[in-house]
Amino acid sequence: MNDIIATVVVYNKSINDSAAIQCLRKIKNIDLLVIDNSETDYHNQELCEKLNIHYLSNGGNIGLSKAYNIVTNKLLNSPYKYILLCDDDTEISQAYIDEINTLIKEDYDIIIPRIIDGDSGNVYSPKVYNNTPFLTKIYNDQPYKYIKAINSGLCIKLSIFNEFKYNENNFLYFVDVDLFENYVNKKPATTKVTNTSLVQNLSHLTDSLSDGQITQMQLRLKDSKAFNNWLTHNTYKLAFVMQMYLRYKDKRLLSLLRI
Repeated sequence: MNDIIATVVVYNKSINDSAAIQCLRKIKNIDLLVIDNSETDYHNQELCEKLNIHYLSNGGNIGLSKAYNIVTNKLLNSPYKYILLCDDDTEISQAYIDEINTLIKEDYDIIIPRIIDGDSGNVYSPKVYNNTPFLTKIYNDQPYKYIKAINSGLCIKLSIFNEFKYNENNFLYFVDVDLFENYVNKKPATTKVTNTSLVQNLSHLTDSLSDGQITQMQLRLKDSKAFNNWLTHNTYKLAFVMQMYLRYKDKRLLSLLRI
């Protein structure tokens, strides 16, 4: 019996098209659970049964925070001790799994990978700070008081979900911010950053904006409004829209200022 179960949320795609799932299928010493938020049947349940992968369907796109709450509630009654959260496009390595299997023996609450942006090659996560959240620095083995990281690759002790539940007002974005601001840095939880790095394509920038990208930006700002106070949301919104407008020069972006 493995102590860690890896989870991958898929949305409107086959598990065959998920980089994370294809990596995890080849890895030893970890179990895998696919959480399906798809609105169309991609025959993922049948595929998982053939591949001996655990499968959970949410019957549609219920959002990331709600999906995480459902699965962590279920796993609290399981023999697993840790849950590994994986975005479906994160490249998971055997070296990373070997390292976290060693680190869980030291009983850390959360084990955090170094994430490299596959487009730029730069380290993107985690970031650390001492007293001012706006003055973050990329973690480079320096001492820190507070830390924050993206969701993908986090290995989290399941018992913390007896105390912490994700804010379900966050449909897709700020789910990781919620975990670190409202549990990890408040508790404080015991954390460890791995030596092993994971690669994920983070920028997703293109030469022109599609309607789908505009929709994603709208969702990001709606989640910001639900999660942040008025000042933080409007500061974030203004900076985000300005950054996108300077890149794309697309007047449709100005409509985002009304969110």
